Amino acid sequence: MTHSEAKKIIQDAWRRVHGRDATDLETVYTQAIAWLESRYGRAGQFGKLAAEGHFNWGSLHARGTPPDCPANAVEGFDVRPVCFLSFPDDVAAATAFVRVLTKQHWPTIDAMEGTPEDVATAMRVRPAYYEGIGRASCRERV
Repeated sequence: MTHSEAKKIIQDAWRRVHGRDATDLETVYTQAIAWLESRYGRAGQFGKLAAEGHFNWGSLHARGTPPDCPANAVEGFDVRPVCFLSFPDDVAAATAFVRVLTKQHWPTIDAMEGTPEDVATAMRVRPAYYEGIGRASCRERV
């Protein structure tokens, strides 16, 4: 997937979640985070999952622990074995990603008008979207 294709999907996801267009900074930050999290659902284990029809743009976790993943999830590995949410296509995956990043972790949306450091700090406000390298993930399960 190209960055141009991903940008269009992210802009569509913002309209679905927030009922408005994302600002330029919101688009850039959302796209950067989606790229760094999973290369738009195409890196490593996510590439294999996408080839099998399971899309996840933000490493979003489901409830449960492998091998007992719910029907809307697949087994994977984050800092430990986890159940990753599975979406039928990129639009659904990006929409869920935007919802979790900017609604469930609401400080992130306000920080997106600031610096990358502001966004990174907001992503660590509990319940944290991201805790950083070497720390256990505590992404809110959806």
